[in-house]
Amino acid sequence: MTRPFAVAIGSNLGDRRRFLADAASALMRDERVRLPRAAGIYESSPAEGAEGGRFLNTAVSGLWVSGAHALLDLCRSIEISAGSETVKGGRARRLDMDLLYLGDEVVVDADLVLPHPGISGRLFVLAPLADLLGDRPVPCLGASAPELMARLEGSGDILRIEDPPLPGENWPSV
Repeated sequence: MTRPFAVAIGSNLGDRRRFLADAASALMRDERVRLPRAAGIYESSPAEGAEGGRFLNTAVSGLWVSGAHALLDLCRSIEISAGSETVKGGRARRLDMDLLYLGDEVVVDADLVLPHPGISGRLFVLAPLADLLGDRPVPCLGASAPELMARLEGSGDILRIEDPPLPGENWPSV
């Protein structure tokens, strides 16, 4: 079964841009990913009490041809390969990857909640999703990323620092 997915990627420790680009590349190269696209890169202040400096954020979307936990496992392995821990607890992080949605699948278990419960309240997630989805509704939420962002005006700062690359491509090397 092939379903659309999106993964949010963030970093606020070390070479933030390289961590984002490497994570996006690893995700986009996986044999279970079809038609991958990367959003632009955004910079924002830490949210929800996270330690450390400003975050760089992006998202990757495409079609996934396996199960939700397989995608979660892939994200965790990419985080670990970057030297990040998979349990963050508000600490600064080299790499943080969150599975946002997998089609209309709803999952609630000890390891995974889909759709991700923080999507609609986080500008640093919605801005990259707007790059990827445009005015199409975010799966399981019934509203587009721009509509959800409009509800959050004044709730944080975010700045696009790089435009989205062409579909199937990653950002150019620095």
